[in-house]
Amino acid sequence: MINKITGLSSLRTRGARKRAVFVIAMKFLNMLLLMSFVSVLSFAADLPAWTKGGKSSKYPPEQFLTAVGKGADEKEAVADAQKNIIKDVTDMLASNGIEKAKINISPVTLLKSFEKGYTYDDKENKTFYVYGVADRNMIRINIEDDLYAAEQALNYRSAIYETSNFTVIPKIKAINELLELYDRRDSINTLKKALTGSIINLPEVGEFEREKLETERKKLFENIVYYVKAESFNTAKLVKFLAEREYDVLSELPSRPVSGDKGVVVINCKVQVNKTQAKDAGSYDWIADLVLDDAFNEHTVLYSKTSAGDESGNDDAEAASKAASAAETEMNRMTQEFFKTAEKM
Repeated sequence: MINKITGLSSLRTRGARKRAVFVIAMKFLNMLLLMSFVSVLSFAADLPAWTKGGKSSKYPPEQFLTAVGKGADEKEAVADAQKNIIKDVTDMLASNGIEKAKINISPVTLLKSFEKGYTYDDKENKTFYVYGVADRNMIRINIEDDLYAAEQALNYRSAIYETSNFTVIPKIKAINELLELYDRRDSINTLKKALTGSIINLPEVGEFEREKLETERKKLFENIVYYVKAESFNTAKLVKFLAEREYDVLSELPSRPVSGDKGVVVINCKVQVNKTQAKDAGSYDWIADLVLDDAFNEHTVLYSKTSAGDESGNDDAEAASKAASAAETEMNRMTQEFFKTAEKM
């Protein structure tokens, strides 16, 4: 009887010990979880809210453009913040119906007033944060300076154009430059409207208004003959394309300018294929380069465009062939794109 009682007592003791060990283990586990949770909370608390793109009451959006930048160090973080401010403004203009391709923002205009509002060095994650800010009032002043400069340049170029007796091709180039100045001026004015809600009433330039210039340029293009010059490029498709649209194409370049009011333009076509070091077997870069310029004055460039790409194949021969074909296809596309645009001028 005594042995039975002793055995029962022993079982109860072992059970109590197991329960005690279990309770201690659970308490230890809970303590670890609590410590981890507190650690996470502590880390989250240490990371300022603005690092996640939050706004700051110190820099209200009606007075400042703001953006968060981050990088391995302060220099990288500043550059990232500046890039993000420019992107935000570009997106703002695009949302106002302006094509991104036509948005030309000078970083200097936006970033002359750039400064670091806040900085934070997250050493644990090796990330530096910068809260970049740019004063809208200072941006407005810079924009107005740019507008004034653009207007002065436009008036100056217009005066030269009015008093000069240009031949066909230099005249087209002068018109192109004037139209680019109009676009620049209008782009700056649009930027001012987007950032400040107001625009400057720009004066017209009399005889040199955009519509008149575009009409004049279209007539001038009708007085051009073309000579196709090619390097590693089959010109047959291009010449056929020009002939179908009744453009005058020369079989050979004359030794002197064409008499009368005609201008001679050389269509320079260049296809280049280069071997590149890559993991893929047989990888090649290609480049298609299109330039239209005055046959007798190489400094008078009417149009210039370059497109690049890369191709790979099972071996070098296949990759080189694919790259050359892609470049030639792109060359034809770029040329046709230009002349279709010229038809609308």
